[in-house]
Amino acid sequence: MEYKENVLLQRGKNIFIIGLLLLLISRAVGPYSLLPSIIDNVIFSFLAIFGSIVLAADFFTRILKRNRWTYDTLLLLFIAIMIVSSLVNMKYGIFANIKFIIWEALYFFIVYDHGVSSNQKDSEQLLSWISGILITVWTLLVVVSLGMFLTQFHYLIQLTRVNPLRIGMLEGRLFGVFSDPNYGSVMCVVTIFLSLYYLFSKEFKNKWLIAGICLSIFLNISYIVLSGSRNGLITLLLTTFVFVFFTMYQFQLKKKTNLGLSILLSLLSGVAVAAIIFLITKLIKTGWSYFPQFFEKEQSAGKKMEGKVNLTRHDVTDSSDVSNLRFTIWKSALEIFQSNWLFGTSPKNMIAYAQDVLPNTYIAQRNFSVHNAYLNTLASTGIFGGITFIAFIVSKASKVIGFLFKPIANFLSQRIVYCICGVFALAFSGFFHNEMILVNISGAFLFWFLLGNVIGKMNEEKEGQNLH
Repeated sequence: MEYKENVLLQRGKNIFIIGLLLLLISRAVGPYSLLPSIIDNVIFSFLAIFGSIVLAADFFTRILKRNRWTYDTLLLLFIAIMIVSSLVNMKYGIFANIKFIIWEALYFFIVYDHGVSSNQKDSEQLLSWISGILITVWTLLVVVSLGMFLTQFHYLIQLTRVNPLRIGMLEGRLFGVFSDPNYGSVMCVVTIFLSLYYLFSKEFKNKWLIAGICLSIFLNISYIVLSGSRNGLITLLLTTFVFVFFTMYQFQLKKKTNLGLSILLSLLSGVAVAAIIFLITKLIKTGWSYFPQFFEKEQSAGKKMEGKVNLTRHDVTDSSDVSNLRFTIWKSALEIFQSNWLFGTSPKNMIAYAQDVLPNTYIAQRNFSVHNAYLNTLASTGIFGGITFIAFIVSKASKVIGFLFKPIANFLSQRIVYCICGVFALAFSGFFHNEMILVNISGAFLFWFLLGNVIGKMNEEKEGQNLH
């Protein structure tokens, strides 16, 4: 039976999704951490209550009206596994896990499911809103950050958390307004590829819009290279490779080129363009390094900065650990997983569990997060949670890959292509940060929102083909 959603419920979902994005972007801004934590708790609590009411209304509406059931079975199972894991580890704390499970349910069954269950017109309209908000707001934050680079502004304060709050230009890298330049850079990558839709789509011909989009892309690339985030740069290059590969492959399909030759040409094109982008980033980085000398105020001795800014990250260049401690952290996470492989530590109790059971592990001693979404899921929810999440990712990835290898009319004008690039960027970044799941950040929001729209679009096209 076709899923027919009432207007009030649709508006409630839209309000929740847009409100959540705006609040999560605010949370990504460093100075936000200076606000009393009670303000953040109250704001997000109200939003969680509102979202829970919307989700409950959606759930019972589907049952009472016998509407189409679109909730993903694997995600429902993952929620159940999180509940079991939290109960098993409740001696380390239960209320933080309860709140977190509620948030994951909102991500799965509102943010993700909205794209899957809504009709194409409604989902496309909300996607336009989300894309517009992200491109506009994130680019403005990048502009402020680049202003801090030009003036060499910097501010550092130790908060109660492990790492101090850094704002501006510090330690040879641009933090800017973002609390974490790695998350900030990956979000820049997503912003860039969502922006490319407006350049390549035939619908948008306004010269001012095109000029603004080009400037936005340049500024976002500038932040990536000045932030010194290797994760951000590698994510940009690999996502570029994927985008160019399938663009060339679709072009060869139209020409009815031999499959082997099509793949070879697509591989060569992807590598070539990624290499060009890498060289461009080097030029951009060098170019920006000369500008701060023109903005610096004279010092008391009457001397001004001469030459370019040193953008060397000494924590990387002076260290023999190429992973910047990630290998050590991952090893610690595997040790924690092996100690409780069945149920895990529960999402919010990993550090407390490690300090109790494995006090000599690196995570227990340094209070670090895992810095890998996949390992974090495995250690937090055990073998059942890890397998369930990977099964979900593999099922969706195979569906997306199958879609991309089929002929797609007007490939570069299809917004779904750029959404896929955004999802890929966040999924790849998940190997180096807790980007996609078990976190309440803007990257996780975009992963689930964009993926929902991608799956929803593919489902609708499949249903349309079946009707014909």
